[in-house]
Amino acid sequence: MTWVLPLPRIFPFTRNRKEVMETKIEDIGPCRKRLSITIPAEELQKELDKGFREASRYARIPGFRPGKVPRAILEKKFGTALREDVKERVVDQAWREALEDNELEPLGDPKVEGLPPGPLDENQDLSFQAVFDVYPEIKLGEVKGLKVKKEKIQVSEAEVDQALDDLARSRARLEPVPDAEVEREDSAKCDLEFLHEGESVKTIQDLVLSPLRPLEGTDPEEFAAKLLGRRAGEESSLFLTFSKNFPVEEVREKPGEVKIKIKEVLREKVPPVDDELAKALGVEGGLEELRKKVEESLFKDKERAEKKRIEEELVDLLLAEYPFELPQAIVDEQLESRLSRAKAEMEAQGLPPEEVATKLASMKEEVRDEDVRAIKTFFLVREIAKKEKIYVTEGEVNRAVQAMAAEQRVSPEKLRSQLESRGILQEIRFDLLERKVMDYLREKAELVED
Repeated sequence: MTWVLPLPRIFPFTRNRKEVMETKIEDIGPCRKRLSITIPAEELQKELDKGFREASRYARIPGFRPGKVPRAILEKKFGTALREDVKERVVDQAWREALEDNELEPLGDPKVEGLPPGPLDENQDLSFQAVFDVYPEIKLGEVKGLKVKKEKIQVSEAEVDQALDDLARSRARLEPVPDAEVEREDSAKCDLEFLHEGESVKTIQDLVLSPLRPLEGTDPEEFAAKLLGRRAGEESSLFLTFSKNFPVEEVREKPGEVKIKIKEVLREKVPPVDDELAKALGVEGGLEELRKKVEESLFKDKERAEKKRIEEELVDLLLAEYPFELPQAIVDEQLESRLSRAKAEMEAQGLPPEEVATKLASMKEEVRDEDVRAIKTFFLVREIAKKEKIYVTEGEVNRAVQAMAAEQRVSPEKLRSQLESRGILQEIRFDLLERKVMDYLREKAELVED
């Protein structure tokens, strides 16, 4: 038989909460506090009595009507479980009400410490501690009128020429070069045969190879030497270690050999920078019009870069003027997350464990500095928005979601639901707020030109 005891989610204290529990707050680190709470035994007894009354209402026990089950029977069947449940709920309610009474806003749920083990003992006071991080205290002063140097934006002819060359190169094509030798920047169409202990295990035809991109498992210099200076029709071979992802499972990570036969030497042919290039890029006005569009694009890129530089300098000025400490746990968590992602990427690239460890150690301090600045910017933006009464409306959030939905070709309602379930909607809200704050700082700053 299944016993069902749906107790209330929270048992509110029956008297004024300040009268039924003792609290003490201590600073135990930067932005970290310890809240010590003691709930008197008489209050625990009342909460437990309330729990048994609720249990009596909902318990289904043969021979007894709901609400008429004697406490002795409830004690026998549910006493331990009910005491544990009441204990959990009373502790949860106690730290929540203590935070509210003391106007404390924690970063995440507190960690409960020092709680006596086992079910609730209503015959003695219950004492425990709740340890938690709080938002940094930022004593923010004036944020308007900050002086920042404004760089003059110019686009040179040389920059336009380089951009046009890059555009032409992006449309380059590999073309066969008869009777040519493979040079370092060339490629070659090849037939490959892989062997293990002299037996052929796999062949690949018409694979394009480059001296600059060695086959996995080969020595880069030896691989390049087997291609450079050779012509179509020539063959060579070199030793390799089959990769762990090689298509033939039986030879993975074993020594082998690969024979390479060059079929064609391929050389990159870059189209000239002329009217034909402009036409190929969809610009009907020819090369002159293409130059103008490229110059405008470069100017906008420099404008965006200058805007970002000014905003970063404004943030640096404010962080220097109004310093504050961060919750160490947040810094450590962010650092661990970044290093974990970097480790996964390096392992996916097949780097050996010792190299991964070395790279992670070298990037640790650099990454920490970047994370500290990013986290400080988050709290600074939040404080400036509060001080200057800068808000993000639901309409602005909806418009951002609608724009994203249009790009992804899904309904705004479906996308919003997905974003909310993954916790990304809150990130979008903050991104919008940060954009507003940065625009405000820049508009209110004193930009000094050379």
